[in-house]
Amino acid sequence: MRIRAGPGALDAALRAERPRTGNNLNHSINPFTVSVYPIQQEPGLWFANYMISEYMNGAERIVANVSMRHVTHCSEAAARHATRRAGESAAALMLRQQLRHRRARSAQRVA
Repeated sequence: MRIRAGPGALDAALRAERPRTGNNLNHSINPFTVSVYPIQQEPGLWFANYMISEYMNGAERIVANVSMRHVTHCSEAAARHATRRAGESAAALMLRQQLRHRRARSAQRVA
């Protein structure tokens, strides 16, 4: 095996030799995922959309599709980064609301 020089090359080589078992899916308990789509409004002016999907019982459901036209950036990377943060924050809020709702329903069943 050929090892490339440079920072992180040894780590990359070790990962390449490691046997892959199972699947590569993210086994997160969060049912929400955020997708970000940067859009160039005009040269040098970017904004982005984000979409939040919920996976439940083997099906995907889109729960939010937000366009952040009011927040423009001078680069695609900046637009993508700001929109990803906003989308992940919204998804975290949805997860907290979902968990709070489930706890309230289970407390009603017990009482």
